[in-house]
Amino acid sequence: MRRPRLVGGRRLAEIFGPRRPQALQEKMLRAHVRVEGRVQGVYYRAHARDKAMRLGVTGWVRNRRDGSVEAVLEGNEPAVRAMLEWCHRGSPRAVVTAVHVTWEPYTGEFDRFSVREDQA
Repeated sequence: MRRPRLVGGRRLAEIFGPRRPQALQEKMLRAHVRVEGRVQGVYYRAHARDKAMRLGVTGWVRNRRDGSVEAVLEGNEPAVRAMLEWCHRGSPRAVVTAVHVTWEPYTGEFDRFSVREDQA
């Protein structure tokens, strides 16, 4: 039986986590999004929260003073891309005219997706 390698008295798996084949490692993304159009007063944020929770995306969404909606989305690549596709459609009563996406480094700072207070 093979003995685990130790570094400073600790197993490598304790330091670096379990080894996973490259094909199984998920690429994690973070997108900062601004959505324009008729997106306030049409339950856009509530629907965004529900969709994000179904996809396993974390982050937040809020109304902006200029009438747009802003969101930060974090999660695995397929989930974030699916959420971005949803942002182009929005809630049933929304009329989305533009979606601006800024890619940022993934931070993992969120444990859920929330609706934030409107921008002050």
